[in-house]
Amino acid sequence: MIVNITVGKPKLGKRRTVYDVRMGFLLGSYRCPFFGAARKLLELGFPESATLVMWHEGSTTWAMRGPLGKAAKLTVLENEKAGPVLRAYSTPGVVPEGTPGEPRLCHR
Repeated sequence: MIVNITVGKPKLGKRRTVYDVRMGFLLGSYRCPFFGAARKLLELGFPESATLVMWHEGSTTWAMRGPLGKAAKLTVLENEKAGPVLRAYSTPGVVPEGTPGEPRLCHR
């Protein structure tokens, strides 16, 4: 199964830049749209084995793709000492072990 999502242009959220993600309807707004949308799709009952494909609005070329289950387990860490790097996703507010400095994780 292939699941296509479309990412809109960046917009300023409450405290950070976010991207609206759609798949015929608004799935949500995320700082890291590929990984955030993957978690939401799992919540909605999509299978982990599905392939998630992300497109930028108006583009004819996909931007990212990968297994939905694996994407849902990742986020991006970026701070003054590290990043951007892929990290295992953790619950918002929980700092992953071994993280230097104050991390800014892509949540929601």
